[in-house]
Amino acid sequence: MNANLLDLFWEGFTMESYVQIDAHSVLIRLQPAADHLPCCSGCNQHTLAIHDTSTRRVRERDLFHYRVWLDVPVRRVR
Repeated sequence: MNANLLDLFWEGFTMESYVQIDAHSVLIRLQPAADHLPCCSGCNQHTLAIHDTSTRRVRERDLFHYRVWLDVPVRRVR
């Protein structure tokens, strides 16, 4: 997989790594892009004050014949 191509699909994130789970599934771990500051979902203000981070696993659209899962870090900001 080409990381530069995959970066186009998840704005604000870059691909950290990927692993093939089984013959038809792949797990892609994302990380926040260094050039994107976290943004408050309430007021849309950018901030550096991150309260905590958790990881969500979400199902993405298929990529060729692979089922794609994403581990996406979710940052809570102050």
